[in-house]
Amino acid sequence: MSEELPFLEKKEITPERIIEALKLGIDKPEVFQLLQEWTKQEEKKVATSEDRINLDRKRARVYFEAGYTEEAVNSFEAALEQAWNEQRIGLYNEISAEMEKL
Repeated sequence: MSEELPFLEKKEITPERIIEALKLGIDKPEVFQLLQEWTKQEEKKVATSEDRINLDRKRARVYFEAGYTEEAVNSFEAALEQAWNEQRIGLYNEISAEMEKL
């Protein structure tokens, strides 16, 4: 099966692998599973609230590159809301500017 779907190979899950997989359709169980594994992998790296915000931004970029605009906007909005709630105005402005480019 890995021959048909090379993104399923056992190695670190990169954003590029997720984008490649998502382009095949999030409705495919193996794609959804890979997305879940990537999310768990990335959440292990979260140590601060800023890391959480940046993970939401990263997730948004992945969704956007794969053509999932609504999911990208939702992830950007989550990052934006957290930055606002934590009064991180500089980060909030960065996220807002990035969203405007969509």
